[in-house]
Amino acid sequence: MKVHGHVFFWHSQYPGWLNTKTKDRATFLPIMQNHIMNVAQHFGTNVFAWDVVNEAIEDNGTLRGTIWEQAIGSDYIDQAFLYARQYTPAGTILIYNDYNVETINVKSNYMYNMVQSMLSRNIPIDAVGLQMHIHVWDAPSYESIRQNIARFAALGVKVYISEMDVALGTTY
Repeated sequence: MKVHGHVFFWHSQYPGWLNTKTKDRATFLPIMQNHIMNVAQHFGTNVFAWDVVNEAIEDNGTLRGTIWEQAIGSDYIDQAFLYARQYTPAGTILIYNDYNVETINVKSNYMYNMVQSMLSRNIPIDAVGLQMHIHVWDAPSYESIRQNIARFAALGVKVYISEMDVALGTTY
């Protein structure tokens, strides 16, 4: 069985003690580095891919104001990927994962531009994860999904459907 690791950094899941720390780059970069190093070394070659950062983009196409963004700055995503490449085994796939990005929209445009910029600056990102939370009564455009996947693939990154659920009723 292949294991896909989820996740090094997510805006809604972090230890409460982080709230007691001074929110500055000098304090948080070593915390980030230490976390990735310890988790990656613990799991070693048992994990073939990692979601390095999860859900860092707001639905309106702006960077989410996470504790990591507040303390480190807008380049915290770059830093997370650099540390992940440093501490994960060779060949580990490093992924940016998010929801509401399966079609071409303001959020997926931000993600596309972010990934394109990361690649141009040699930030080690290998793939994107598209969470597919779909409602049958309001199904997304299949053509938009196809075009969106194609544009990410054209950048040279792998595209994963990282989650998928299809709501058949009127609520989840």
